[in-house]
Amino acid sequence: MEKFLLSALVTGAIFTNAQAQIATGTTMMGGNLNYWGPTSKNDNNQAGYSSTTKNKQFEISPIVGRFIAENLAIGIDARFSFSKTNSHYPIFSSNYTFAGEYYEQIQKGRSINVGPIIRYYKFVSEKAAFYGQFSGGYTNNYISSYTSAFSNEGIYTPSTSGSTRSEGFYGQVSPGFVFFPINKLGLELYLPGLSYNRLIDKTDDSKRVDASLGANFGLRYLQMGAFFYLGRS
Repeated sequence: MEKFLLSALVTGAIFTNAQAQIATGTTMMGGNLNYWGPTSKNDNNQAGYSSTTKNKQFEISPIVGRFIAENLAIGIDARFSFSKTNSHYPIFSSNYTFAGEYYEQIQKGRSINVGPIIRYYKFVSEKAAFYGQFSGGYTNNYISSYTSAFSNEGIYTPSTSGSTRSEGFYGQVSPGFVFFPINKLGLELYLPGLSYNRLIDKTDDSKRVDASLGANFGLRYLQMGAFFYLGRS
């Protein structure tokens, strides 16, 4: 009985406070800033080798939008992403024994996405709301790689390099949650959600079309952002 009453009170409070709105004509400005930099290492002390991979990725996503109806906004999203991966791993001989040499590979990338967004808010209290966002548009990516081999004594062998370019379009549906400490400032948590990409990949000597569908709902994909809501009273 106590649990029922508590649940009823919470539900009643939510519906009582769910009168907050974002009026037509409000302008939102802000975006998301993210950094990702994990390192993985695999040691094999018995064989006397180890492999290491270091990843760094920085992403900034400014968004400007305007509410064309109550709680409904349209706008422009421009996303810029820069990454670097440094891999260090052993070379094995034909019989799978350690050959005494290592590969070192450095891979750098950049990605640009630009396109319109549509966002709709559903308030659950005076200061909190869930939203759903659809975005889509043009994407352009570039990846370059440099690989070299060296022995335990530090002797390098000739290196190789290559690059890949791709461009096309993307579509994404993302869920999010926003908290308003004051009416004109929203602090957000959101997930990338469902995404679709159709790209034309161009390497130094080939070309192909690649289409992919992704679903990123795990907590490790959780990102943060902040927006100003100009004109909101």
